[in-house]
Amino acid sequence: MPPTEAFKENAIRMAREMVTQHRNHPSVIVWGIFNEIYQYRKQDGSAEKTLAPIRDCIRALDPSRPVGGASNGNKPGLNAVPDVLGMNLYPGWYGAAADKMGELIAKASELNKRSSVAVTEYGGGASVNQHADTTCRPKTTDRFHPEEYQAYLHHGNYAGIRDNPRVWGSFAWVMFDLASDSRQEGEFTGINDKGLVTGDRRTAKDAFYLYKANWNPEPELHLVGEAMTSTTNATKTVVVFANTDDVWLRVNGRVIGMKHPDAVKTCIWPDVPLDPGPNEIDLRGGPFAKTGILIIRTAGHRTP
Repeated sequence: MPPTEAFKENAIRMAREMVTQHRNHPSVIVWGIFNEIYQYRKQDGSAEKTLAPIRDCIRALDPSRPVGGASNGNKPGLNAVPDVLGMNLYPGWYGAAADKMGELIAKASELNKRSSVAVTEYGGGASVNQHADTTCRPKTTDRFHPEEYQAYLHHGNYAGIRDNPRVWGSFAWVMFDLASDSRQEGEFTGINDKGLVTGDRRTAKDAFYLYKANWNPEPELHLVGEAMTSTTNATKTVVVFANTDDVWLRVNGRVIGMKHPDAVKTCIWPDVPLDPGPNEIDLRGGPFAKTGILIIRTAGHRTP
């Protein structure tokens, strides 16, 4: 049913309170007025009629900041309401491959007639207790969300975001795992596991170190999959997040090769052979060295 007049009046009142309470906070850059509207109902135009007065109210109260909204699809009427538009895009998790982020951004900009958009949500789920080869894409609704794939996904997504002239802002979803009562996926029921850190704030997932390598000036040399202790695969995709110089990789003392970190501080060696039994992975980046996981390769060649 369409919103009642009482609902519309209350929405404007809440927007007015939000701005008057927080307009002196220097960290506020955009006033947000919606997220993923029409996700579960027909686009009947009622949201646009409700949101436009809210937008105008905020503009009058604070003309120094734009009004924004976060959309999850091509909804021309809705997406035209805010001053600046954000899109929730999940390539690699829902739909397209992880390296298609740039294409989705370009499409969103063109369809919504915007010179730029924000990526207001992106990411994927992961458990620090579940592991597989880095490129093993899980089914999102299953209970198996390997930590390594989340890191691989964020690498592909961020490569399409960083330095993209059509992006005015980006927001990884989300910093910490959080309660989500209806979820029946991933390791734990009722948990949204897209966090870069576990919900108890104690354990950073592999994907966290992608952003640490990019945003923190401290030296970083992180091997994705450090928590993996065994595999039945004969090879492994080795992914390293590093803001050092050239990175050397050795496995069981054998030199696999040297790579220079790409634009998002990542080195990838596909199909690195593993020996039966223990496998020791060694990294060196400039003056920094790290001995990685001791992977036990068991019999068989099955991908988890």
